[in-house]
Amino acid sequence: MIQTPGGLKAVKYGVTREHIRQLKVVLTDGKLYKFGAKAVKSSSGYSLKDLIIGSEATLGVVTEVTMRLYPTPRKSINALIPFPTLDDAIKSVPAILASGVVPTTVEFMGRKVINLWEKYYNQKFPVDEGNGFILLGFDAFTDGEVQAELKKAVATTK
Repeated sequence: MIQTPGGLKAVKYGVTREHIRQLKVVLTDGKLYKFGAKAVKSSSGYSLKDLIIGSEATLGVVTEVTMRLYPTPRKSINALIPFPTLDDAIKSVPAILASGVVPTTVEFMGRKVINLWEKYYNQKFPVDEGNGFILLGFDAFTDGEVQAELKKAVATTK
């Protein structure tokens, strides 16, 4: 809680900092302080909560955290989409996001990574075509929702 990790799902869910509402922290004077609020919006000046989160334990010891939670999606799907070049793969992502699709994950891979994968696993990669790839992940509560997101994303890359 005392850093700002993003992780693979930051595309859809954001980084940890965005989900922390309140912190209780023991500072160097030995006193317990509370930073943040249960409300999302605050215009009361500098965010000491965010300063503590990014401090990596150099400013105090976090003793309690109040976080925003999400319901867990029940369905997920991944798609590997090949492109002629890695640059083409990278350029496709803004178009996908502009279409309104919000993937859970977006990863890029070039042919060099695929070649290393083939060597490590001593087998052929399942996709022959392409020198650049994006691996998209989607999650939702129904099969229909994840399929619709995937279909729209793939159509955007054509």
